[in-house]
Amino acid sequence: MSPIQKRLLGTWRSDKRRTLATWRAYADFSPTKKRKVGALFGKVELRYTPKFCFVTLDGETTRNRYDLVAEDSDSVVIRMHNDGYLRSMDPVMREEMEPFMQPSLWHLHVERIRGQQFYWIGLRVMCEWFRKTTRRCT
Repeated sequence: MSPIQKRLLGTWRSDKRRTLATWRAYADFSPTKKRKVGALFGKVELRYTPKFCFVTLDGETTRNRYDLVAEDSDSVVIRMHNDGYLRSMDPVMREEMEPFMQPSLWHLHVERIRGQQFYWIGLRVMCEWFRKTTRRCT
């Protein structure tokens, strides 16, 4: 396992403050829109093991398999298989959602800032930041 992949292992939580502070358009939002948009961040927790990513939101956890696709000194690309999301859906919903739940590539940029580990992932017009909350998981 490479050093960058080892850094990924462990638990990461969405960092609402850093995400909103680095999103340039957010500064121009109305106070009402800021409250609504801001409420979306800081809730997701991701726990990476060597083969799986456990995603927890609002007390519900799904387990998704991932593969390492590429890496460099400060980033990693993983292929996230959304099989955990599909397994958690009722059969009717699963049939409807399966075409939209194909594996996707995530490019995670890992950084150390003031002794804390973070990664960010680009989401079209902004980046969501995650802060590491635990050491490696096996």
